Amino acid sequence: METLPQELINCIVLFAERYPNQHKYYYAIHQSYERGKARSQFPRLAILNRAWKEAVEYITFRRLHISTENDLENFHEIVTGNRRKYVSQISFTERSPEYSESRYTLPEASRRNQNKYNENFTTKLEDLEEILRKWKDDGLQNVLRLDSPLAFRKPEPRKSEPGSFYRRSCAADGFHRGLLQEPWLLRITHPNNLPTLSSIQHLTVEDGEQRLLAPSTGPNLAFSLPNLQKVDWKFQDFYGSDEEESDLGPLYHLKYANARKSKVRCAARAGFARSLMRASFHRLKSAEITLEHARPFDQRLPVRSIVPHDLPHYPFSTAIRTFSENLTSLTLSAHVDSTLFWPLEEPATLPSWPNLTTLDITISLVTPSGELYFTGSLSRLHPDDDDPADGTIGDLVPGKRNYSNFRIRPDLGTCNPFLAALSKAALQMPVLGSLMLTIELQSDDGNSHIAYYAPGQESDWCDEDDGDEGKRRVYYDVDVRYWRPKYETAARLRKVGEERFGGEVVERFIRGYI
Repeated sequence: METLPQELINCIVLFAERYPNQHKYYYAIHQSYERGKARSQFPRLAILNRAWKEAVEYITFRRLHISTENDLENFHEIVTGNRRKYVSQISFTERSPEYSESRYTLPEASRRNQNKYNENFTTKLEDLEEILRKWKDDGLQNVLRLDSPLAFRKPEPRKSEPGSFYRRSCAADGFHRGLLQEPWLLRITHPNNLPTLSSIQHLTVEDGEQRLLAPSTGPNLAFSLPNLQKVDWKFQDFYGSDEEESDLGPLYHLKYANARKSKVRCAARAGFARSLMRASFHRLKSAEITLEHARPFDQRLPVRSIVPHDLPHYPFSTAIRTFSENLTSLTLSAHVDSTLFWPLEEPATLPSWPNLTTLDITISLVTPSGELYFTGSLSRLHPDDDDPADGTIGDLVPGKRNYSNFRIRPDLGTCNPFLAALSKAALQMPVLGSLMLTIELQSDDGNSHIAYYAPGQESDWCDEDDGDEGKRRVYYDVDVRYWRPKYETAARLRKVGEERFGGEVVERFIRGYI
């Protein structure tokens, strides 16, 4: 055993028994201690010899989860010496304290206390980064991944609070509406004050289940991380969405209506754009950005705009375009418009993506201005049976179009300009290997896709002939009964990769509607 390489000993210890009756097919490191059960025997392995001690510490300290102030203090005291060199991933979770619903039901009360939570969140991030900065000062050069998911302790109703169950329910509903308002988005207050930390190369930031992070948290946290190479940012975009909720509902109150207004989303996205534009990403190569959004349930209804009234363009899309010009890979899921790919006015200097090899964009039916990218016709086989009160329009037999899924083909006025901008941008991506545009539909036929693949790029769909993989390919998985791409757009997409690869291009319309 003493002559075995340390890497092999690490693997052996990884599978060593940690808890009595642990699952034999799982890594011991993945099985946690539960109250009332026997504690782990894992630390005892460290006393066998130096090699086993190193293996135990390697497994114990390579991934750490910090969730409370005490955890941060323990992290500073326990992770010392050689243990620090094993750390490769740190997950940081902010847990707000519990409090009574009655104190924070009203938006006015939430605004008075929001700064306190923002400051607390920022201070803990500063403390963590300061600890890691001192590691660098001590000569330690870890390559770290920082994950910052957010947790929020949901307050429990207190039986001692006065009032009927109905009143407490209304208060609880008001509390949750208050959390969904823009002032309740947790944010970094002073990103300029965060310590510069050169060891972080991978940053993950995502929302928790109850408490929402402002989207600007991602770029604001990245502002102090000059050597970032990859970011994964995931935020919820449900707050302020147009839910089908009657204003006459028993829990509705006018003072909480802002929780559903589009101005919340508009302000959050504008803040994200400002933070993204001011941050420097000189070494960043890959980005995955998701703003989870609700799909329109009733596709007949208008949708509120989230474009700032004082701007002629949508700053979120423009900021992402500028940000992406130095990337090698971009995966994005969000509400975007054509400025994601091309400015509204023809620029003096053309945008370019000299290093971009992978582009994967997923968009909603809804444009930022409130229009829709797709259109269609409602089935009206039984108009006498329509009941707008419960949303029943036309034939609801499975497979037929109704109010929730009738938009199945591109709208000429909105989708064509978007695709034109995409085709212009694709010509400015000289090393592009694959491009995938997904438009989220609710139809039985699934989402629509437009894709490009360079020679040698494997496609798990649409390749039909043996020689397809060796050619440039443009695939349209769209309802083409009433729509075809504009000639100029299709011609540009067929030219993507021509200068680099030459040869034949395969253009194929996949959906079987022709």
